[in-house]
Amino acid sequence: MIVFLTILLLLLLFAPLYKSQLQPVVDVAYQLKQDYMLVQKKKRTWRFVVQKLEPYISSSLLNKVQKLIRLAGNPWKITASELIIALVLVAAGAILLSTQIQNARVEFTLACFLLIAMPFTRLNKLKNKRQLEARTAIRFLKRRLNTQLKMGIPLDQALEEISSYAPGEFGSVFNDAVSQLTGQNRRSLKEVMQDLRLQYEVKELDSFCLSLELSDMKTMTILREQLDRQISEEAHRIDEFIEERSENVKPKLLSLATLTFLFSVSLAGYFVFAYLKQNWNSGGGFFFGL
Repeated sequence: MIVFLTILLLLLLFAPLYKSQLQPVVDVAYQLKQDYMLVQKKKRTWRFVVQKLEPYISSSLLNKVQKLIRLAGNPWKITASELIIALVLVAAGAILLSTQIQNARVEFTLACFLLIAMPFTRLNKLKNKRQLEARTAIRFLKRRLNTQLKMGIPLDQALEEISSYAPGEFGSVFNDAVSQLTGQNRRSLKEVMQDLRLQYEVKELDSFCLSLELSDMKTMTILREQLDRQISEEAHRIDEFIEERSENVKPKLLSLATLTFLFSVSLAGYFVFAYLKQNWNSGGGFFFGL
């Protein structure tokens, strides 16, 4: 009985404090819970719609869009079916809305289709950016790994060391891949390299990962020789690319120089002709009154 009365007394004493200080916190927490439940309900509804409409989408289209999303790094955390269905719904809404517009129906329809094309344009730009970053970074990492192996450092330690030097977004992906080689949920080097290849599909990265995937079947000498060969081939391809571009640029520069010369001569000739014509009309002759 005494305990019950004590608790009741404490509740009465702290009731004003609860109303002034704790009640707003409780209200905010309740509102957040309601918002979270609403978001989850919307997500379940959207998943239900996607699940029902996905069988009607071509598998080849799904694979192409999913590959594009994967190579772009899945920036929006969605699947191919979700993106396609969302764009189809936007297109359907745009078509229905355009039927209600009389003056600018064509312009509105074109603007809507451009809006629909924007996600794919964005994904292609992200894909090209990620592949260029991976292509540039892996060339540097190959050389550093090769140097580490020639110093006698074990492969796992060498990979962990070079992962800290990988730049940009590719660096974080590569670092995460290397971290999966250790710990409780450790994965094999072959599995990690296969996943890394699928995220970019870059020739330079593919050759690097393939060499490491089969490293268990090779000696470090063979692995170093393969890395040396890859580095040499890539340097040769870069030299050929630079030489090819320079050969393509030379005719353009020559044409530009020729056009600049002809324009300068024509412009000078025009002013000379205008000056001589003015002298002739004033009775001074062609050459300074002669």
